[in-house]
Amino acid sequence: MVKFIKELNPYRSDVYIFGIYYPLGELFFFPFTLFKSRDLALLVFLSIFLVCWLFFIIKNFSQTNRLDNFRDIFVISFMSYPFLFTIDRANAELYTFLFLCGFAYFYNSLNHYKSLFALICLSLAIAMKPFPAIFLVLLASEKKWKNILYVIIFAALITIFSLLCFQGSILENIQGLRRNQAMFVKYYVIGSEGWPYGVSLFGLIKVITAFVLKISEDIGIIPPSDLGQTFFDWVSLLLRPYSVLSLIIVELVSLYILTKEKLFWKKLALLVFVMNVIPPTSGDYRLLNLFIPLAFFINEPKSSKFDLAYLLLFGLLLIPKNYFIIPAMTDMGLSI
Repeated sequence: MVKFIKELNPYRSDVYIFGIYYPLGELFFFPFTLFKSRDLALLVFLSIFLVCWLFFIIKNFSQTNRLDNFRDIFVISFMSYPFLFTIDRANAELYTFLFLCGFAYFYNSLNHYKSLFALICLSLAIAMKPFPAIFLVLLASEKKWKNILYVIIFAALITIFSLLCFQGSILENIQGLRRNQAMFVKYYVIGSEGWPYGVSLFGLIKVITAFVLKISEDIGIIPPSDLGQTFFDWVSLLLRPYSVLSLIIVELVSLYILTKEKLFWKKLALLVFVMNVIPPTSGDYRLLNLFIPLAFFINEPKSSKFDLAYLLLFGLLLIPKNYFIIPAMTDMGLSI
C-alpha cells in the first residue's frame, strides 16, 4: 500500500483492496510515505492525532481540578473501546474525526473566518470519505443554503486537485476507483472479509442470514458445499432492499432534524448514528465519532430529566460488548 501511494498511483488494477478511498483519502497518506522508516511515519501519523485528541478532551471535558483532568483524559482515552480500536487500526478515520470535530466546534461561531474554517473541515471530511455528507442536513436545518453550496464546491475542488496529483488522467483514476470499489462491495459488503468488528446495520442482517443458513445446514436442508455460495447469493439479494431501507431511514432522520429537533447535540448525535450504522460496512473505528455529540451533551447548559439515561447510553456505546458469541461464522467468530 505504501509503495503505490508513494508512486501516486493508488488505483492500479492489481491493488484494488488498497485503492478504495476517495482521492483525498489516498493522497492524505502520501506525506507519510516520504519517511525512510515506516515506524517513524506511523509515529508521526499517530502523534499528530494524539495532540489534537488531547486538545479536544481538555477543551470539552476539562475540570477545575488538575488531578480530575488527568483521570478523565486517561479514562476517555485508554478505557474507551473506540479510541483503542482506532489507534490499533491507524485508520484514516482518525483524521476524518478531527475534521468533523473542527466543523462542529466552529459551526456556531459568529467569526467569519472561524465559520469558514468549519465549512472547510466538513469539505475535507467529505472529500476523504463520503458519509460525512450527512452533516449537510445540519446546515439545511438552519437554512444555510449558501454554506451548503460552499461545502460542495470546496469538496469538489479538493477532489479534483487530489486526482490531478495521481498518475494517469482524471478519468482513468475515476474508473480505477469505481473498479476497486466494485471489488470491495463483492468481498467486503457482500462477502465476509472484514465482517467482524463492525457497527453496520447491514452487518447485523448478514449475521442473521449466516445464522439461518448455519441452522439449515445442521438440519440437512443445505449441503455444506453450497453454504458459501448460498450465503453470497442471499446477501446479494438483500443488498438492494437494504439500500432502499437505508434511504428511507436517512430521509426520516433528516426530516425530523429539519422540522422538530432544536438541540444542537441531539442533531449531531442523530447524524453520527446514521453515519455509523447505515453504510453497508462500517468499522468499529467509526464509533470514535460518538465523542462529538457527547462533548456537546456534556457542555449543554439546559438540563433534562433524561440526562442520566443519555449518559448511560453513551457509556454503553463506548465499551466493547460481546454478549452473544456466534461460533463457526468466520475464522474469528462474531458477536452481538
